[in-house]
Amino acid sequence: MFGTGYSTGTVFESPQYSGSFRGRTTVAFQAAFRNLYDMYGFLPDIWMWSDPHSSLEGLDLILSNKEMFKDRRLQVILPKYSDTSCRHSHSLYAGTSPVWRNAAMEEEYYSKLEEVKNVPGVDVTVQRVYTTKYMTMAPHKTKDCSNIFRNPVERFVLDRPIIGSFRYRTDNSYQDVWGRENKLSFFVFPMMAYLGCRDLDVAGFDFGGSRFFNENAQHAFSVNQENLTDPVYKIVNIWTKEWYNYHGMKVNSLVGPGESGLVDILQA
Repeated sequence: MFGTGYSTGTVFESPQYSGSFRGRTTVAFQAAFRNLYDMYGFLPDIWMWSDPHSSLEGLDLILSNKEMFKDRRLQVILPKYSDTSCRHSHSLYAGTSPVWRNAAMEEEYYSKLEEVKNVPGVDVTVQRVYTTKYMTMAPHKTKDCSNIFRNPVERFVLDRPIIGSFRYRTDNSYQDVWGRENKLSFFVFPMMAYLGCRDLDVAGFDFGGSRFFNENAQHAFSVNQENLTDPVYKIVNIWTKEWYNYHGMKVNSLVGPGESGLVDILQA
């Protein structure tokens, strides 16, 4: 799984790591899809996103290179709240996005998404999900998962993944940990566990630092040895250790100590 953080660049640029993922199913998250192709000529087997804004350039890549995908299949997996079918109810499921705050950009996103669904060689799967926000906004429709915070095993026996690890109270990330959670534990862990992944190798989810394609784009929340007790970081090891017996998915970093904040978290 390749995210947008700087350690994805470490994997692709260092002989020590390059090729270590060959022969395995590869997944690109959000804007990593387009930038991995532009910088390294790499296309994954699967592309997924949570925030529609992070997919716009990738949708353009597909639509501008339709012939390329005829012979090389790409599976696109997106949560239903990012699909056209949820266009007018996405706010019940997810936080804010530039796409959902700009009418022109919103129209652009949904139009391109529908066009991509018809590109030969691109298989788009719209995955039904619950989110912990939806559990708060529509409790009458999520009674089958209302007990997950008291009995976490119940989040892994449903017919869909639950996106988000914390209870929802507000979209404001400065007031509520729900809005600060890293996309790795918020989205990737529940989605990949639901899809049956049992060995997840990760790069590009660094909990700090820049994007691998833009040194000026910094992560909003950075890891250091003093704040590893923050719930945003602790939830990673709750997933990898306390909840491992429920989902059976091992999580490994593709880079070593000092090359990603995730390594510090996993070793805490």
